[in-house]
Amino acid sequence: MERHHRQVWNRPPRRSQAAALRLAGSLALTASAALAVHDRGWGIGLAAWICLMPVAGVAFTLLLTVSPARSPAVAGRSTTRSPAPPAPSAPARWRSGAGRGSGR
Repeated sequence: MERHHRQVWNRPPRRSQAAALRLAGSLALTASAALAVHDRGWGIGLAAWICLMPVAGVAFTLLLTVSPARSPAVAGRSTTRSPAPPAPSAPARWRSGAGRGSGR
């Protein structure tokens, strides 16, 4: 997860921050499971919770993949800096067509 934290926030998480985030995530998962079970009962609530966890994970993964800089905005914090340096441009010999085959 350090790589994703660095991708979004441009720095690695501190050790205490990583531990706090893991604890908060565990508590949030436990609370959401408890609410699902309380609302629908053990049979349906737990099954629905288990089915919805991958949906939420895929949605957030796509959000991180498509736009890492906008992911904090979803959590209530927006960033204005680009999370990653721009991709290097192609070497001049590639742009000019030099070095390519004859195209037969």
